[in-house]
Amino acid sequence: QVNTESLTSIVAGGLSFLTPETSEAALAPQEHVFHLFHTREQALKQPHTAIQHYLMRFTESVRGLSVGAPVDFRGITIGEVVAIQPQLNPGKADISMQVEVSLQPGRLRTPGSKSHLPAGATSEDAAFRAFVDQLVAKGLRAQLRNGNLVTGQLYVALDFFPGAGAARPDWAASPPRLPTQRGSLDELQTTLMRIV
Repeated sequence: QVNTESLTSIVAGGLSFLTPETSEAALAPQEHVFHLFHTREQALKQPHTAIQHYLMRFTESVRGLSVGAPVDFRGITIGEVVAIQPQLNPGKADISMQVEVSLQPGRLRTPGSKSHLPAGATSEDAAFRAFVDQLVAKGLRAQLRNGNLVTGQLYVALDFFPGAGAARPDWAASPPRLPTQRGSLDELQTTLMRIV
C-alpha cells in the first residue's frame, strides 16, 4: 500500500497535517507555530505523552527483535523497545533475555476520556497498578511475534491468554516487570522447515 500526496507536493516538497483520532487538542489559534517531524511515525508518537518503562523477560531467542521495534496491543502501537540485554542467573545456571520497553498507555484511552496515566500522585499510581494487576489476572501477557516472515523481524505483542498460568507484575523491580508468554515462533519455524 502506497499513500502519497499530489504530484506537485512530491516534486516541490510539501507538508502534511493530520489530527489523530484520539487527540483532544483544541483548534490551533492563528499564527500558531507547528513542530514538524521528518516522518508520519515520529509525529504520531506524541512525544509529550507520558511514558512508562517496563521490563519483560523472555526465555526464547530474540533474534529479529531490535531497539525501536513496536509494542503492539491488538493492532495499536502503544510503545517501542528501548533496550535488549541478557540476564544471567548463576544460581539457576540460566540465561534469559531482558527487554526494556517504553509504553504510552494514554494511547489506549478512548476519545473524550481522561487518561489513566499516573501523574506523580501516589493514589493515581496505586490505581493504575491495580488496573494493570486486573489485566494480568485476566491473562494479559507480553509475547514475541513475527512481524515479517521474510525478514524475520519481531515485535512485542501485549494480548490476553486465558489459559496462562497465574502471574503478577513485579512492581518492586525498577523498572517494573511484566509477565510474558512464550511465543509459538519456534514451532512455526519448525513447521516451515518441514514444509520446505
